[in-house]
Amino acid sequence: MASHHVGKQVGESAAEAYERRLVPAMFAPWVAKLVDLAGVRPGD
Repeated sequence: MASHHVGKQVGESAAEAYERRLVPAMFAPWVAKLVDLAGVRPGD
């Protein structure tokens, strides 16, 4: 029976996988709202 690890690529730690895959998926929808509420404008 072949053994394999699901969800982990060679050379990628769990922290790196979390940051690369889950952080954008969880927080991307909030970026525009946060920037708007912070009043960030071009050049800031």
